[in-house]
Amino acid sequence: MQRRRLLQSLPALAGVALAGCMDDSGGSTATTADATDTAEPTTTTPDGPSGIYVQTFMDEMEMAGAGEAGDLRATLMLSIPHDFWNLNGESVEKTTVADADSFHLMTSVFDAETGRVLPASVSTEVVRDDDLVTQEVTYPMLSQRMGFHYGANFEVPEFGEYVARVNFEGLGSTRAVGALEGKYDASSTIEIPFEWSESVADAFSVRDVDAGGQAGAVRPMGSMDAPMGRLPAPDALPGAVLGSKVADGATLVVGRVDDGGRFADGDYLYVSARTRYNGYVVPMMGLEATVTRGGETVFDDRLAPTIDPEAGYHYGAAVDGLESGDEVAVYATAPAQVARHEGYERAFRQLGSRTFQA
Repeated sequence: MQRRRLLQSLPALAGVALAGCMDDSGGSTATTADATDTAEPTTTTPDGPSGIYVQTFMDEMEMAGAGEAGDLRATLMLSIPHDFWNLNGESVEKTTVADADSFHLMTSVFDAETGRVLPASVSTEVVRDDDLVTQEVTYPMLSQRMGFHYGANFEVPEFGEYVARVNFEGLGSTRAVGALEGKYDASSTIEIPFEWSESVADAFSVRDVDAGGQAGAVRPMGSMDAPMGRLPAPDALPGAVLGSKVADGATLVVGRVDDGGRFADGDYLYVSARTRYNGYVVPMMGLEATVTRGGETVFDDRLAPTIDPEAGYHYGAAVDGLESGDEVAVYATAPAQVARHEGYERAFRQLGSRTFQA
C-alpha cells in the first residue's frame, strides 16, 4: 500500500497527548501538550537544544504478534513508516520514508526469565506461504515511546496474512554473566504470524506535540507486552554507586563491585549508561576508563559491553585493587551505534570525558 493512501485513511483524533520527561533523579515530571491531527509526522529536526529533545509528533502502533524460541522472546509491532537516523562510526545518515513503504516494523527481543532486552544483530524476513516477500536488517534503535527495539521500514505488495522470521544472531561480543552466561551465544529464529490489513492500517494515527523541540522526551507507552530496555535505578544497581553525570543526553552511572563477585576476578568497575529521560539503555558504545591514584595511572583500558540479570546492559572491567579516593575518568571512544528515532538523533554522540571518585 502506498504511504499516501495509508495516511489519508488515518482516523480523526481530538483531545490532548501527555508529553513528559524523567528528571535526573529518576522521578517524573509531566506537561500537557495539545495534540492536533496532521497528515504525516514532522521529522525535520526542529530548532532547539542539543542532546535530547521532545519529538514533534506521537503515533499509535499496533501489537501484531509474539513468538519464542526457548527463553528467547520476540514481540512484533507495526506503525506508520518512519524516518530514522543511522550511525556508522562517527557519521550520521538519515533514512527517509519512501512512498512505497507499507509500515515500520518493530521487534523487541528479550530474555523471558529476566525481562532483559538483548542488544545484538537482528534481521527480519517477511514471508507468505513460505515464499520470501521482503527482508531487512532490523536496526537496533532507540525511540522515546518504544525504548530499545529493532526496526525498519518494510514494503509489502498487498494486504494479507504474513509471517515475520526474526533472526537473532546471538550476543556476539557482548559478555553475559550470571544467569545469562552462555545462554544466547548461538543464533535463533522466531517466527511470528501477523496480519497486514486495512483495519490495521486504519488503526494507525499521528498527532502533533506542541512541546516538540523543547528539552525533554515524551513518556514511554503506557502498556507494552515487552520490556523497553529501561535500566534499574542507581540505588538498585549492584555494589556501590560512585556517582552519575550527564553527557550529551546520556546519564552515566558509575559503580564498583568489590571483589568482583560474578562479574570479575578482582574489583569490578562499571558504567550503566541510560538516556537522560526515561532511563533507556544506551548500548553499543565504545567506553574506556582511566584510574589514577596519587597522580599515578593504575588502570587504563576498555570497558567491555556486558549484560547481567540484575544490572542489565552495562560496560565494565576488572580493576586490580580499586581503592577509596581513586580518580576514575570515563570517556567515549565511539558513540552508540544504534539508530535513532526523532528526538534522539543529536544525542549520545559527543560524550567527552567525565570524572568520578572511588
